[in-house]
Amino acid sequence: RLNEKSVIHNYGHGGGGVSLSWGTAKLAVDLAMQTQATSFAVLGCGVIGLSTAILLQRRGNEVTIYAKDLPPETTSNIAGAQWSPVSVFEKGKGGDAFMNQFQLASKISHRMFQDLVGTEYGVSWMKNYFFNGQFDFPGGQELYPGYKEHHDAKTYFGYPDVIEVSTMMIEPAIYLHALLEDFYLAGGKLKVRNFESIQAITQLP
Repeated sequence: RLNEKSVIHNYGHGGGGVSLSWGTAKLAVDLAMQTQATSFAVLGCGVIGLSTAILLQRRGNEVTIYAKDLPPETTSNIAGAQWSPVSVFEKGKGGDAFMNQFQLASKISHRMFQDLVGTEYGVSWMKNYFFNGQFDFPGGQELYPGYKEHHDAKTYFGYPDVIEVSTMMIEPAIYLHALLEDFYLAGGKLKVRNFESIQAITQLP
């Protein structure tokens, strides 16, 4: 709580921002709905902010995004956005609750991206290869269709054990522009603003 406001900190992606964006947004919006408010401010206009704002709109809420930078100037615009929820949390340090949330966010996001495949959103399926036969399938193996094992070093650059899976590639410049258009079409408002203090946030309408 900040005075009379409820604040939800959406940073469950831990380095896999684009990949986990719809999943962490869904979890954050579920919390937001518990406040019974109908008007929300979203801070930030990268992939996390836009995904969260759009899901809030889909539940019938009024949403205003406040951001210092807009696409194409956001950090998300330079993301290496191949779908794979690689995170910066230290392996073995996450408890059961954290890992369950991570897996759930991965599954939600993977399903949402499948509906966006095409030129409009810049999302496409692609094959990916992992040498030495090692890949830990972040989010769960079921999220990587087309699993194959190859044992032909002559074909695969001298590597005798290669894993092949299908993943999605997201082109940030196309994708973020499309999300911003969706937000505007649903009646969203956007204000360019930099918050110098926590107190400035409490003054938002």
